[in-house]
Amino acid sequence: MGLDWDDVNTETGKINVNKSSQYLPELGVFIKNPKNEHSVRRVFMSPSVLPLLKLHRARQDDESEKFGSMWNESGKIFVTWCGKPMPPDTISRWFTNFIKRKGLPPVRFHSLRHASASLAIAMGVNVKTVSNRLGHATISTTKDIYSHALLKPDMEAAQKLDALFKNKDKKEKE
Repeated sequence: MGLDWDDVNTETGKINVNKSSQYLPELGVFIKNPKNEHSVRRVFMSPSVLPLLKLHRARQDDESEKFGSMWNESGKIFVTWCGKPMPPDTISRWFTNFIKRKGLPPVRFHSLRHASASLAIAMGVNVKTVSNRLGHATISTTKDIYSHALLKPDMEAAQKLDALFKNKDKKEKE
């Protein structure tokens, strides 16, 4: 929610994660530094997201034009109807309503982060790469949180080794 349009390179698909958005009743929505120095990172977005982001930008530009002087140019990607930075919990509320409308099992928006990391690990993406994308300070944090996802590649490694030894035994018998 802290992302600015300047943080996104629509040519390369790279995103600079360098701040976060927070809301406190006494301060409203404000921008702060991420949790730690490792939270500041550059990641590539999925190629299928890029056209959606460009469409979102075009719609936001249309809204800005339509509202004229009532528009608050914040430079943020996620804004309210009048351009002000959107409260950080807005996406979570939208997602909860979406899940209910679609009759899906209850899941928190933040769970998508965990699902993405688990799927990447299960598909064989290097754990260090996943750790960097998540902004974890250490790879051990990633390993601790996603140990369940690491079991599948470990099982596949055992099966591949088993197949290798079986083929070797088979050739020796011939």
